[in-house]
Amino acid sequence: MYVKKGFATLLTMILAVAFFTACGRWDYSREAVKAANDAQGETLRVEFKVSQAFTDALRSAVADSIQPADIEKTITMDKTVEKLLTSGYRLDVYALRADVDADKAAAQLAGEFIARLAGCEDEGFISMVKADNGYFYEAVLTYRHGGSGDGSGSSGGDGDGGDNQPDEPEEPMLKYAVQWYPDAADGQRAGTLIFRTVDNVTASDLMESSSMSLNAIKTGLAAGQYKSNPEELEKFDLEKVVHLIVEEGSGVTEIGSNIFASGRFDAVESIKLSSEVETIGEKAFFNCKNLTTVDMPGVKTIGYSAFNGCSSLKNVTLTNVTDIQSYAFISCTALTNVSITTTGALTISEAGFSTCTSLENVYISAGSIVLKGGYNYGLGLRIPAGVFTQCPKLDTVILNGQLKEVGECTFGLADLAGNGDGDIPMVTNSAVHIYCTGGKETFMEACGKLNLANDIGIESEGQICDLTSQSM
Repeated sequence: MYVKKGFATLLTMILAVAFFTACGRWDYSREAVKAANDAQGETLRVEFKVSQAFTDALRSAVADSIQPADIEKTITMDKTVEKLLTSGYRLDVYALRADVDADKAAAQLAGEFIARLAGCEDEGFISMVKADNGYFYEAVLTYRHGGSGDGSGSSGGDGDGGDNQPDEPEEPMLKYAVQWYPDAADGQRAGTLIFRTVDNVTASDLMESSSMSLNAIKTGLAAGQYKSNPEELEKFDLEKVVHLIVEEGSGVTEIGSNIFASGRFDAVESIKLSSEVETIGEKAFFNCKNLTTVDMPGVKTIGYSAFNGCSSLKNVTLTNVTDIQSYAFISCTALTNVSITTTGALTISEAGFSTCTSLENVYISAGSIVLKGGYNYGLGLRIPAGVFTQCPKLDTVILNGQLKEVGECTFGLADLAGNGDGDIPMVTNSAVHIYCTGGKETFMEACGKLNLANDIGIESEGQICDLTSQSM
């Protein structure tokens, strides 16, 4: 009996050591909490803590998914953290390629969200784990004013996370289908424009249009919030819009062309769109240099130059898009990661992500994939304009789906010095590694008769591998 008892004790100790050893490999929550608190300085707006239940929920979610949006949804459905998801919670999940140590990763991720703690106070929770796919995942749980996370208060936010948005302002005013929150008392929430449904009246009813335009916005405000005080509408200043929120059921399905174009909306920092918004018009957010966060889960079409020059935008995640038109994200110089998942056909046109000089990782999963290519002609010059032309830091491209076309200059680095005859030559991008469903044969078929080095911009076939060789 004593032998059996001793063996059971020994087995328990071995399992405990194995467990804590494993924890050491994947759990970096304490490093993340320290980085978040340190980043706030001496005065903490939110004092972050570690919750083992929250960490376990993140670890479980990461085991099943790799996309932050999917991980967030899984966490919100986890019954073990139900007690934490109260008091107007906001849940955000971030992903970072694990090419740095845990402390540096925690500091980098803290830098992404600390500046967006406006409207949050008291305590919050952070968990960070390292997944088998070589990425750090960090979940950040915060609460609106007065939220404690102890189970008290009413159930909060929608839990769809990943938006990095401020929570809806809690100004002492009635809600309207089209609403402008100016000059909040704490100075943190001024400039939020919201579209919603109120008493069965949708924003599109008041705007008399499902397309968001300057005239439609003013019409909606005049018919609701400013109906009894039309003179106050004159104080409404579109140039001060910092946050744009389109809620489910608002009836808005399109962001009109040029609406947030540079010169009128330079202040805009974050955009959260409902799943009903399917179209982003051409040049809709052209040159919005302060735009850092975009959440657009239902968008299918992104128009010409829609996000051209959004130099503060760091990550783009798209889950339903089928058509990314020419120059849609050109010159988004802070963009480091792009994730696109859709069940249907996907076409990315010329220069879709060209000149994204910080872009490192691209993940595309679609029923079929078309990467257009070509040249841009201007000032007597013939300039390479492929989907990923002039992205010198591009490291990993994953193409999961039936690859149907790879166009000219897709991965090339343009020699901007030119050769004096009106033609800017293209040099190969020897850094990029492409993981493609079907491997080299499929990729070469999609290239057609184009030359891999001179036309596509890849130095050798050795840079093209079958997707099964890449750890997802």
